[in-house]
Order: sequence, then structure tokens, then C-alpha cells
Amino acid sequence: MVVLSRLESGDWVRWRVGRRRLAWLPGAHVLGALQFAQDPFTLFVAIPVLAWWLGTWLAALLATLVVWPVRMVTGRWTVVAYMLNSPGDERFRRLRVDGREAADATVQQWASDIRAAQLPASQAFGVRQKPGEHRS
Repeated sequence: MVVLSRLESGDWVRWRVGRRRLAWLPGAHVLGALQFAQDPFTLFVAIPVLAWWLGTWLAALLATLVVWPVRMVTGRWTVVAYMLNSPGDERFRRLRVDGREAADATVQQWASDIRAAQLPASQAFGVRQKPGEHRS
């Protein structure tokens, strides 16, 4: 689900709130590093880097084929909320919950918190949660 929130500057920002879909999300910072490839020599360096990045995406997709059924059987779901236009931003929240219904309820709660708070996006969730923390 995509939710709108307002930044300190007054700009609107889109948040993605939902259950984690992929096993992991490969970083996009590698693509920024490939912008230097202007001549044939640097192109030879860029091709292996791009191949490695595509390989990590393929690995993430293949791992999702295993992780998704495991999540369904164990009932452990990861709920995430992050800003779509800044994937490397610290404004990120992740929480593991037991049960699909509880995960969907958490998604709805977070979405309504983002909509209703009308706080700057940096304050929408307060302190960033650590990956190992569980909801009580």
C-alpha cells in the first residue's frame, strides 16, 4: 500500500507500507557507481559490476521462492514501511509479527499513523527499530 506524507520542506513523499515481498532487496547504490562508465576501458570495469548486481537480484528472486512458503507455514511475517523516493534513507521501519492477520492489521495501523499524524516523515515512527526486535 502506498501512503502519502509531508516532509519538513512541505513536499509530499510516498511511503510503501506492507508485508515484505522479497527475501531481501538488493541495493541500488551500485547503479550510481556505474555512471562513470564513459569510455571503453571503464566499460570493461562496469560490465562485471552490473553482472554482479543482476546476479544479486536473481538470487533474491530465487530465495523468495523458498522464503515465501516458509513465511506462510511458520506464520512469521515481516512488515515494512519505507519512503519510495529515497530507498537509502534512515526513515525505515521493520517489524516481525506472528500471523498474517496481525501483519495486515499492523500495515493498516502504520498507514493510518502516517496519514493521520501529518508529522514530518522523519518523525512518523520515532526511533528506528532494530531488525531483531519483536512486537509484544
